[in-house]
Order: sequence, then C-alpha cells, then structure tokens
Amino acid sequence: MELWAIEYQLVNAAPEYVFEWLKNNIVKKHTLSDESRDQLESSLLSRNEKLINLGLALYGEVPTVGYSLFKSDDPIIKRAALSGRSVKPILLDESWVLNDDVIPALIEEEERKNEKSETDDDGITLLHELLSNKFLPSEILEAVYEKSGHFSNVNENLWISMVAMSARNERLSTPYSSTWMDGYDEYRYNAVFSAAWRLFKEFPVNKRAAHVLSYLSDRLVPDGPHDMKALDVVDRWRSTDEKDDETFSYVRTALVKIVGNYSDEFKDLKNHDDVALRKGYYANLKWAKPDDVSDGFDKDGKEFLDSAIYNDSFFMSEETRSALKQACWDAPDEHSRMDYPNFFNSRAEYLSAKHPEWFKDSWSGELPFEEIEDPDERREKRLEYLNTQVAELHKALLGDKDEYQESNEFGDNSILNDLRIELQQIGEHLGKLYQKSSFSWGWLAAGAALGFILGKY
Repeated sequence: MELWAIEYQLVNAAPEYVFEWLKNNIVKKHTLSDESRDQLESSLLSRNEKLINLGLALYGEVPTVGYSLFKSDDPIIKRAALSGRSVKPILLDESWVLNDDVIPALIEEEERKNEKSETDDDGITLLHELLSNKFLPSEILEAVYEKSGHFSNVNENLWISMVAMSARNERLSTPYSSTWMDGYDEYRYNAVFSAAWRLFKEFPVNKRAAHVLSYLSDRLVPDGPHDMKALDVVDRWRSTDEKDDETFSYVRTALVKIVGNYSDEFKDLKNHDDVALRKGYYANLKWAKPDDVSDGFDKDGKEFLDSAIYNDSFFMSEETRSALKQACWDAPDEHSRMDYPNFFNSRAEYLSAKHPEWFKDSWSGELPFEEIEDPDERREKRLEYLNTQVAELHKALLGDKDEYQESNEFGDNSILNDLRIELQQIGEHLGKLYQKSSFSWGWLAAGAALGFILGKY
C-alpha cells in the first residue's frame, strides 16, 4: 500500500487500530527520505486522541512529535514519551531530550520529591523513566556518570540515585556489534562502559554507593577505561568496620571483571589474601579445568561455589562440570536444604538449553534414577524411559517395516518369528534377574529394545 493510502487509512481509523499499527510498524533504520513518517505522525498527533497519543509516545519515531507529547499535561503521555523511541537522535538531528527545558525540569522535579520524600505510585519518577530508556543518547548516560553538563550541579545523593536509575538500561549490557568495522564508532559506543566503570574510582565511598556499584556491575559490559587499572582502585573499597567491609567486598569482586583474563595480575588473584578478589577470579576464569574446582573448593568452600556456579566456563566440559557437581554435593549443608546441588541443577538445566553442544558428551546412557528413593517409583520411571528410548531406537535403526520381507502362513517373517519365541524365553529370565541388585540395567535395555523391534514384525 502506498504511503498516502496508509496515512489516509490511519487518519480515519479507530484509535485502537492506529495504536496497534504504530506498535507493529516501528522504523528499524532511518534514511534521508523519512519525511513521509514525519507527515504521518504529525497527522496522527493532530487527531488528539489519547490512545493514539500513547501509541505515538511509545512507538513513534519523530523527535518533534515526541517532544510535543512530553510537553503534554497528561502525566501518562509525558512518561510514555520519556520511555519511547523518539528520544533517539536521527541522522543530523539531536535528541529532543537535549532541549534546555527537558533534563533541568526532570532534575528539579526529582530534587523536589526527594526533599518532600515523595514517590510515584510505582516508585519510578520521570527522570528514572528516561535514564532506563535503552534509546537514550549515549552522551546523556556519559554525562550522568561523569557528573557533567546538565548533571554537573546535582548533589552527591542524587548522583548516586541517578546511577542506580540507569542500571536498568539495556544499553549497558549490550556489547558493540556491527558488520561494518568502524574503530571510531566502536570507541564512541564503548565510551559509556568506560564512564560507568570509572565510577568505581570517582564515586563517594559509602555503603549506598557500594550497593549501587555492585548492582550496576552485574549488568555492565566489562570494558573499562584504558587509563584506569582496576586493582589500583580496589583499596578505596576497604574498611576497618566489618559490616562496611562486607558490603565493600562486592565492589572489590566486581572490579576483577575488568582485569584482563590472561594477564599475570589476574592469574595471581587465585592465591590473593583477599577472598573478595579470589571470588572475582573464580567468577571470571576462562576455560576452567577440574583442578580449578578442587583447588578453589579446598581453599574457599562455599565462597568458591557462590562464584563458580554462575561462571559458564565451569559448565563447558563434562569433566569440569562433574567436578563442580561433586563439590556442590560435598558442600556443608547444615539445614539439609541441598541448596548447592539445587543451584547446580538449575544452572545446568538453563545452560543445557542455551548451549546443548556443551552437554553432548555427558550422556551416560542412563538417567540418575538412583536418586529416586521410592523403589516402585524408580522402577516405573526406568520402564517409562526405556519405552521411549526403545521406540526411538527402532525408528532410527530399522525405520518402517520392510513390506517385501517374506512372511510365513501366519503373516510373520519366519526368522523374526523364531527370534521372538526365543526372546519370550529370555524375557522370563530377565524378570527374575530384575529382582537382583546386581542386575545390569544395560541388559534389560537391550532385551527390551530387541523385544520391541521384533514385536513389530
């Protein structure tokens, strides 16, 4: 459909239809010939329908339209505009968020609410909405972290709060990716990460700041400033107060993320006196081996497991994964809650779906039925699983029955019929052997498989 026809249809359509159209027709890449989109959104804005305005605020692309909606007296529309797509700079146009009456107004509102201890219904202010918007221009996030530009005069508490607000922003967890190699573009993109990591050096040292940095580092791409050595910053985050130092320890652990994995200083952290730095080593180690599990668990026990379980490297090979699983079972369990085995199983299940290639060599031929305590339930589960596997085995090995096989007068293939009779006799022995503890399930599987296959002829 031509653009004029789309515009005519939308200008005359029901608000519900227009909202869905805007939602399903976002612009992924802008070009110099986007005037038609400008005209379309301006025409829709002129209808002044609340649902259409909401759709434009959330999914619209045109900066002038987004800015007009931000200036609306409707708080829902205003908030939607701050969280929407129109905040993006387009080609040669700056983001409307950089207008002189946007960020200063949001900061003023934030300061007023802080003075009166006011909060929004959902605890998210307009400034929070903006700073968590993944379409926000990079220079605004950089200005927040550097406490520059519009943010240069904010007080210390608000600075910490703004960094916390931005921690939800998907931009911070999205590495640079481009088919077209452009060193300067990559440098500019990564500048946000560098500015955020520099906060570990520039932030005030207190428990609230430490909590925010720890939360931020969980989501932040580990690309730190080239002129800042992480281990030189570590000593800022120490305290003689035991409770304070426990909080600061999470910051020290986080800083290890931007220590080069293959550097000597990273390798030395394995035997560092500070357990927080050793935890950082376990959490960021690449290509972990079984010896890394035994060494770490012997030295730090649960502290090691808390880091290793969430490091994918410990799950990439069967040998290392098995060693970690055993360590989880060997961990002290004062309340019999089996926390670490459960943590391991949960993580293994997640990663097996995400990276099945890591687990392809780990199949032993049998599910861990021995972990089922009830013997009747264990027997039922074994047989149920065997039935499924035998059906797959038959299909894989023989496929459909060969219709050209010679049959006897009973309609059966004579050779297979003789084998079936023999199998019936073997089956009687299998039933007796099953009752013995020394009976191998491998033999039962083989007998059941042969019986299933022959039963098809």
